[in-house]
Amino acid sequence: MKKAFFFVFILLSFQGFAQVKTGVYSVNETVNFDWSEGEEINSYISEGSRLMHITDWGFRIYRKHKDTGNSFPAIYIGLDSDGYHCYAVPFGDRLEVSGDMAVLFYNFNNETGWYKSSTEWRGLEYISNVPILDYEK
Repeated sequence: MKKAFFFVFILLSFQGFAQVKTGVYSVNETVNFDWSEGEEINSYISEGSRLMHITDWGFRIYRKHKDTGNSFPAIYIGLDSDGYHCYAVPFGDRLEVSGDMAVLFYNFNNETGWYKSSTEWRGLEYISNVPILDYEK
């Protein structure tokens, strides 16, 4: 029993180290997709630069350092077989992050079992461990 408890403790201890590095990332390109039963039916590129702040408890997308942007709570659920770090986001949404790309899947269709929409943030580059706020300049 002691060995089993120790093994579980070790696994849980390393879970934090398996996640994506927390901090602020610049986003090179944002692409939105519409899907129908797993098939892409439409895509469009969103203009303008973005920043992505990833933490242990969620992520935030915003345009400039002083903006509040849109925040999403998220819980790290593990590494999938394709090498993506997966996060559960409320309302059945899912965030996947790997290398220099993050994808948010949303609008899940319970009848078909597919997501209807996704947003990809491409070309992620790490900037800093915390957001840059105006009053710090």
